[in-house]
Amino acid sequence: MKNHFLIMLLIGQLAFVTKIYAQNIAINGTGNLPDTSAMLDISSTNKGFLAPRMTTIEQNAIPLPANGLLIFNTTDNLFKVNTGIPAAPVWTNLVTATGGNTNTLGSATNTMTSTINGVAANAPIVNTVSNTSATNTLTTRVNSVAATGVTIINSNTLTNPVNTITSTINGVTATAAAVNTTGLSLTGSTLTSTVNGVPSTGLNLSPAVAAATTNTMSSSANNLATTVNGVSATPVTIINSNALSLAGSNLTSTVNGVASTALALPFLSSMNGLTPATQTFATGSSGNNFAISSSGSVHSFNLPDASVTARGVVTTGAQTFAGNKIFNGTVTAASLPGGAATDSLVTTDATGLLKKRTIASVVAGNVWGTFGNSPVNSGNMFFGSVNDASLRFRSFNVERMVLDSVGNVGFGTPTPKKPIDIVTNLPAQGGLMQFRNTAPDGYTSIDLQNELGTQVGNIGWSNTLAGSFPNSFYFSTNIAAPMFFATAATERMRITATGNVGIGVSVPTAALHLEAGTATAGTAPLKISDGVLLTAIEKGAIEKDANVFYLTPDAVNRGVLPAVSYSVLGADYTLTNGTAAQAVFSAGQDNIDVSASTTYEFEAQYILTTGTTNHTTSTLFAGTATFTSISYIGELSNGNANTATTNISKTNVNTSAVTALNGSVGFAETVIQLKGIMRVNAAGTLIPQIKFSASPGGTNRCLTNSYFKLTPIGTNAVTKIGSWL
Repeated sequence: MKNHFLIMLLIGQLAFVTKIYAQNIAINGTGNLPDTSAMLDISSTNKGFLAPRMTTIEQNAIPLPANGLLIFNTTDNLFKVNTGIPAAPVWTNLVTATGGNTNTLGSATNTMTSTINGVAANAPIVNTVSNTSATNTLTTRVNSVAATGVTIINSNTLTNPVNTITSTINGVTATAAAVNTTGLSLTGSTLTSTVNGVPSTGLNLSPAVAAATTNTMSSSANNLATTVNGVSATPVTIINSNALSLAGSNLTSTVNGVASTALALPFLSSMNGLTPATQTFATGSSGNNFAISSSGSVHSFNLPDASVTARGVVTTGAQTFAGNKIFNGTVTAASLPGGAATDSLVTTDATGLLKKRTIASVVAGNVWGTFGNSPVNSGNMFFGSVNDASLRFRSFNVERMVLDSVGNVGFGTPTPKKPIDIVTNLPAQGGLMQFRNTAPDGYTSIDLQNELGTQVGNIGWSNTLAGSFPNSFYFSTNIAAPMFFATAATERMRITATGNVGIGVSVPTAALHLEAGTATAGTAPLKISDGVLLTAIEKGAIEKDANVFYLTPDAVNRGVLPAVSYSVLGADYTLTNGTAAQAVFSAGQDNIDVSASTTYEFEAQYILTTGTTNHTTSTLFAGTATFTSISYIGELSNGNANTATTNISKTNVNTSAVTALNGSVGFAETVIQLKGIMRVNAAGTLIPQIKFSASPGGTNRCLTNSYFKLTPIGTNAVTKIGSWL
């Protein structure tokens, strides 16, 4: 009753002292209007404003406090204002109370901390530090306040022992070489010493040499030696070059590049009135024979032209050498006319005597002819070289083939590296060698032998009527030996003597034996690329389109080769005890990749322990893939493992969204089985999920060996697989 009276009294007082104008409110005892700039104008000369007072616990319990809300905290004895937002309030001290003030100062490293009533503020103690130097004094300024300068260098000494200069400052020494370069030079009789690039004043040596001078020179053969004051110099070569040249009858000697005055030699300058100028022998039918002879010297004579009747003179006409003649040295015949088949060959005997032989007699002897040969002893007859020279063949003056000294034959290369070495740059020919057997029942082959001469294999082509491998190209061994193929000097495939083929396997144990794949991309044992299926099916064919593999076991039916993918739990997976959709399988198993435009058959079994709280269990699918359509039968059974199940329910589902499979139950174990078809539109991930209508409570797990099975069966428009009706 007392509280009601106080409320009525407060309302009456407010009605008396409060004036409300528009949205402005005034509270006073004078009846004055509120100030237009204030929403609330409180005025009094003997009363104050009392803010709401509360403890920190009460402060923090204010629901959604407005930004700017003001209270007085009695726990901290402080005014506080919310500087945050209603959902996340921040209570900031506004003013300090009149009692219980504290103010402390502290410093750490370069930071000063002031703490007033528990509120700390930090500031750096030192903001600027600088050093300046003048002459030998260092001054430091901290926050622009200069310290008293100190002397930098207290001692500085230089010493120079031998060729090293040492500087010692404040007891710390540094050394350096005083003299880096030194040199002496002599100009005339003046000697100059240069140290570290600085030359000295020249010293005239002439008085020293003149005082007790001895200077002698001596020569031996082509060497000159000089001795000054008893000191001998290294001998030097006097003459470096010496040449003689003859121009006409003038002889010139050039020593060290200096030519002498030409000397006219008293040689024979005329003979029977002939001068050194060009002469012409008179022609005629009369005259004396002349003889040219020499002993001990070699002479050259130019014989002038003469008439055909001149005797003993070689002319440009037809000449005859009578008598026995001996030519020493090289005899050269130029501009010879072409010969005939009836011509003879010129030969020489052991004494050098020239003889004439018919071509037939030469060919029938020890010389190979170019028009065929009939050797008497073919074992001793050969065409080739008897030394280490190569035998070379040309056409159109271009070397085409070479047989070198070790027996290598090169075609298109002057230096063959193999017994047969072929090099060409003629792409239009289309190959280096060509073989052909024109017999219809013949073989064009390269036969291979071992070191004993036994034929061990061949490579070739068999013609249309050949007895073996007709009309085909073949590789064959003729003995019980394997055949293998290699690239990069590494064996890639082998065919054993019994016919087993190994790819990447050197000892195949099956008709076709493939090497194992590795984790590296591109190393799968067998890979079939996407293609188009045969229009007419073929028995035994294995094919693949963009979606699945196919096998044709007989002549009429093509079926799908199963490429089944599984997600199987190897251990119990703890589920979330809640109502949100969740993956059935653990991370790493929950995302199943599916391809675009593909139809899949799927099957699943989830074994769940789902607590004790009544709820429904639903199935659904998530992920990034999109469906053209999906249909499946969902069957749910409630019970415990190794016991008969109860409450079996079946549901026909045509959606990937949430679908409840049962009524509200709370059994400890639930088994869900799914079987159906899904048609995928866009590729992506498929995540099998479950969803509870209420939190199951208790244990909540998907048990070991729960699985999801996915088998591709065709495109997302497939309606029939196989040829049956």
